[in-house]
Amino acid sequence: MTAGLQQAVHDANRLLYDDNRTSLPTEQHTAGISCVALHGDHLFIASRTWAIYVAHEDQVTVSPTLRPG
Repeated sequence: MTAGLQQAVHDANRLLYDDNRTSLPTEQHTAGISCVALHGDHLFIASRTWAIYVAHEDQVTVSPTLRPG
């Protein structure tokens, strides 16, 4: 599960990187991505962004401490 999520984030990053590498500076993009998978009682999160927002019931939690390095 973890390897699949990591690969999805890596692939998306590679597509954006390759597109920006061949684009003019004014046509380049930035983006963030988060993938979440629930498997049984386990929640898996893979992220390449500045913060993760988790919504559960009537509450939203922001976790900037989970920022990628």
